[in-house]
Amino acid sequence: MVNNPQRDEKALDYDNLFELFSSLKSIQTPAELHGQLTGYLCSGKRFQPDTWLQVAQKMMDIDALTDEAKVTLINLYDHVITKLEDQSFGFQPLLPDEAESLTAQARAIGSWSQSFLAGFGLGGAIQSSLSEEIIGILRDFAQIAQLETELEDSDSNESDLTEIIEYVRMAALLVYTEFNKTSDQKQTQSNPPKKKH
Repeated sequence: MVNNPQRDEKALDYDNLFELFSSLKSIQTPAELHGQLTGYLCSGKRFQPDTWLQVAQKMMDIDALTDEAKVTLINLYDHVITKLEDQSFGFQPLLPDEAESLTAQARAIGSWSQSFLAGFGLGGAIQSSLSEEIIGILRDFAQIAQLETELEDSDSNESDLTEIIEYVRMAALLVYTEFNKTSDQKQTQSNPPKKKH
């Protein structure tokens, strides 16, 4: 993707994206699209710009993308890769802000996790090649995807939800690291340094 120095980060916040999705009459949420894109990138695969726009349009289940939507979606793609590769672990799942009810936030992280699994599957990772740790993460995501219960707004529930979101954030980064190793990293793993006697 092309780095866009004029990228408007505000346009990539949840509320602005939600407005864009609504204007396009998409039944999908920004959390779902972000989760699916993240899962695909975490599998080690990449889209060319035109292909990404076609895939995004299909994910959003809409007839056509406006010019504004195309620019925003290209920026979103660049943004997600940049954050996944951020050495300071700046990546965050794209979710409604804390002004929303805990129930809305919980459903969003559930939808994000379900969509991550769909995107990761689209990337074509072979089940037999997955480590136990990665399999465990994918199972956890499948459980988190079931978060549909009504949550009372309480400090305890808020704390629990914050922990879940943080787990998902760090788990996604771990999956990304596992499937996006550089050739140097892979070489080091396959040829570990010999022990000195």
